[in-house]
Amino acid sequence: MKSSVYSRKAAHTLTTSAMIMRAVLFILFTFTVGLSFGQEFSYPQIKKSGETIEDFVPVGWRILDSAKGDLNNDKLADAAVILQHTGRAKLPKDTDAGRSKDTVAVQHRILIILFKSPGNRKYYLAGQSNSFIVAGSDAAFADGPPLMEDPYQEIKIKNGILQLNFGLSYTAGSWWINNTQYKFRYQQNDFALVGANYYSAGRATHESNDYSFNFLTKRRRLEKSIGKSGRTKISWKRVTISPLKTLRSFKAPFTWEVEEGVIL
Repeated sequence: MKSSVYSRKAAHTLTTSAMIMRAVLFILFTFTVGLSFGQEFSYPQIKKSGETIEDFVPVGWRILDSAKGDLNNDKLADAAVILQHTGRAKLPKDTDAGRSKDTVAVQHRILIILFKSPGNRKYYLAGQSNSFIVAGSDAAFADGPPLMEDPYQEIKIKNGILQLNFGLSYTAGSWWINNTQYKFRYQQNDFALVGANYYSAGRATHESNDYSFNFLTKRRRLEKSIGKSGRTKISWKRVTISPLKTLRSFKAPFTWEVEEGVIL
């Protein structure tokens, strides 16, 4: 009986966390795609080739983060670079339950992927996303989503896989924290989402859910920790995603409910 009660309680807290995440990421995605007082943010055109990664940085932008490693199996060090706009776009936010308006300042971001040419050893542009790296914010949101830190955490290239790590941690409004890792592999002239890890934990309950998705083998592993007892339970599930999502089709993180209560 206790197990049944726990299961219902855990499902409720996970669903509540997912609902909060949806609200927060709806606003972040709106910021990322660039709506500023009804005006669409104008993203610059990225150069097609260059000798260094700095050659791909447009005027008014800077390198926020980068990683190097072989992405297309030619034994040359490719690069993945996150650019951040140096200016701040002013976007409206609601205050006083919608009775007045204030603004929040955001800095837009671009992900570019550069392949090293085996001939002249220059880089050339192999991929770009203007929406997958959510915009950074200078200010917290009021009257709605909980206060949240910058979701972006890290970019890595490991064993030919491009890894993008994000986290949702709130300073108020939610006891849950979430960490998500996306794994993209270059195949068929695109970057396919071949795997993902999703971890959520309750700071008050000490409950946690650690998901690992492999979209190539079509399997999902879940390790669930049951409160302060330290007991864990591991379960497996078959997942079928066809066709695989790609960096082109998967526009932004936290927008895909891969299963109930789990949003990648």
